[in-house]
Amino acid sequence: YTFGGWASQLNSSLSTSGFELVEIGIDEESFEFTQTGFTSFLVEFTMSVHIKDKQEDSATSVLRTYAIALPIEAQGMVDPYIARESENLNLMEGGEHVLVGKPIFLAPYWEDGFEALCSDGASGGSCYYVDDGEEGQGWFYGPMVSVAEANTVPTNVTYNFILVGNYSEIRSLSNYNEFGAYILTNEPTLGGGDCSNDQSDTFNALDYDSGDGCSNPTIDSDTFTSTPFMVYENFEMDDFQGTDLQTGDEGAHKLLFVAGANPWEVETDPELKRQDVSIYDIEMLRDFVMCGYYMPRNNSPSFLHRMFDIQGMFDSDSPAYGNWPESAWGFETTAAGTWAGGNIVLDSKWDDFSRVDVEFFSEVADTSSNPVQMIKGMPGCKSNIMCNMEFEYDPDLWHVGHFRLSDWAQEDREDGYNDIYWIEIDDYPDVPENDNIGCDNREQANCEEE
Repeated sequence: YTFGGWASQLNSSLSTSGFELVEIGIDEESFEFTQTGFTSFLVEFTMSVHIKDKQEDSATSVLRTYAIALPIEAQGMVDPYIARESENLNLMEGGEHVLVGKPIFLAPYWEDGFEALCSDGASGGSCYYVDDGEEGQGWFYGPMVSVAEANTVPTNVTYNFILVGNYSEIRSLSNYNEFGAYILTNEPTLGGGDCSNDQSDTFNALDYDSGDGCSNPTIDSDTFTSTPFMVYENFEMDDFQGTDLQTGDEGAHKLLFVAGANPWEVETDPELKRQDVSIYDIEMLRDFVMCGYYMPRNNSPSFLHRMFDIQGMFDSDSPAYGNWPESAWGFETTAAGTWAGGNIVLDSKWDDFSRVDVEFFSEVADTSSNPVQMIKGMPGCKSNIMCNMEFEYDPDLWHVGHFRLSDWAQEDREDGYNDIYWIEIDDYPDVPENDNIGCDNREQANCEEE
């Protein structure tokens, strides 16, 4: 990979024919280095080669000049920025310090930009939002399984699954309460008690007080659950796809649902469960993050920027994105895995930082002016229980920390897709007001208990 090495090999080949390489010359003024793509470069220069016959009485020699155009492809090479900055993570393997070798691969859908991550990006609607359930509580992300197939789920992972069926089917399972969440495919039955709005055939059925004008409901104790659930009549699992990383099943059915109130809020004020439940398809976002892909972005560092020390360009009082030299070849990725705040990182502080790559290594943490929040459905935050787990360094407990992003992470992307990493939209008529899959508690179920 050096001219010296190439010249040595060329000379060895010439010697077998009785010739020798006298000199290779490079015209330095002709040297040009051009970036032709996100990871593609073209090196051009003029090279002269002088070869002569090795026989003492021979005057035979050849002098040639060549115009060299050498394409270089960097896709698949280790990201030099992440490798260099990962030294601060103090990662150890076999008693030795190691760096993060994260290869650079553009997302297969990079030409469509961030719009490709949206479940309904083509229609220009709210990113990830799919539909509403009728009522429910809490929030949950995971694969779904029907009651008929529930016995195929290993007992040690049922808490990761959403159990789908009507109320009587779900209750008929002896281990129904071991599942992480429920989707009820039947609406509650109304009446049957002293009030026409009394509920049955549902979880946390409302029992209204006939002595108080059929208001102020309580929860029927026989139907009480603190498990997240959603009611969606005639729900179809086949409308949702995904890959189960535990089993490798590429035909898994996965979704995220977010109700308007948490289970503990519904227990105090039962009517809160009657709010709509937002349903999201975040599989493309998860694919982008968990595959470690890169996405073009003019205000992010290019490959050449990443080769040099760019941390000094970060201003802690404003988004890093405003300080990069704008480049047509800029791209960004996210920090995800055991090395990004996970169990192989000795200092747990790294779990507190935004996972956009330049923010992670710039140690962007939560502030009043730039909130950094866990994101529902993303690594380390697929349920309220998981979001509230305190992950400390433990080499025997495999985990990836909690995936977090900052307000800054929403800025300066394609028009209409500033919300790519999480949603805070209230101007779509079909989306509940203050709809958000981040972790604040503005009318939506919270990631973190208060």
